[in-house]
Amino acid sequence: IVERMVSNPYSAAGADELGLFLDGYAKYVVEILQPTQLEIQRLLDAWQLPEYWSKYKTTNNLPIPTPIRSTLSRIKRPEQVVDKIYRKRGNFPDGLRPESFRTMYDTIGVRVVVYFLSHLPLLDRELRGSGLVDVVDDDPPMAYLDAGQVRTLSLDHLEQEVKESGYRSVHYNLRLRKSVLPMEDRPIFELQVRTASMDLWSALEHHLGYKPGRRAHTAAKRQLRILSNMLSAIDENFKETVGQGKSPN
Repeated sequence: IVERMVSNPYSAAGADELGLFLDGYAKYVVEILQPTQLEIQRLLDAWQLPEYWSKYKTTNNLPIPTPIRSTLSRIKRPEQVVDKIYRKRGNFPDGLRPESFRTMYDTIGVRVVVYFLSHLPLLDRELRGSGLVDVVDDDPPMAYLDAGQVRTLSLDHLEQEVKESGYRSVHYNLRLRKSVLPMEDRPIFELQVRTASMDLWSALEHHLGYKPGRRAHTAAKRQLRILSNMLSAIDENFKETVGQGKSPN
C-alpha cells in the first residue's frame, strides 16, 4: 500500500498520510466496526433458527424450516479501503481522511444465501418490517435481476439492473436500529442476498475470473454468462415447483 500511495499523484503527503489513515482505520475497526459486526451476527444467528420464521407460516407455506441456507459477515481490510478510495475518488473527495471510511457503506459486508427465489421477497419483507434495521434511502436497494423476475417477485419497489457478467443478487444498505453505539456512530453496512444457485455462480466466477491471459479471460466471461442463464433457469424451476412466486401478503 505504501508503494502505491507514494507513487500515486493523487497523494501529496505520501506514506506519512497513509500511515495516519491506516492508524485511524484500525481504531475505527476496534471501536465501531467490530462491535457492530457482533450485533449483526446475533441477528444472522437468529435468522437461522426455524422459530424466527414461524410468523410467516400462516400466510406462506414454507417448504423448509428456515429460508436461510448460510450467512457470512466480514470487515473490509485496510488495503481494500485504500484501493476503493483510489478507484472511486469522486465518491470520496476527502481522500485518505477518516471521513472517507466513515461514509463508506461496505466497511462491513454481509452475505445471506437463501434457498429459492421466493425467499428474496420474504427477506425483503423482513428487512422492511422487523424494526431491527433501517434501509438507507439515499443509496436504495438494487436488484441485479432481470425485469421480469423483479416483477414476478413483487420486488419492483427496488432499483433494477442487469449485469452483463451474469452476476445476480439483491443488495441493501442498512443500519442497525438498536446498538450499543449512539445513532451518529452506527455504520451503514451492505447486505447481499442471493439464492444458492446465485452463490454457486459467484464462487465459480471467482475461480474462472482469474485465468491468466486475455483469451482465457474472454472465454471465461462467455462461460460465466452461459452458466448464469442455466442457473437462473434452475431458480425459476424451483420457484414454480415450490409455488411461492410472489411475496407473502
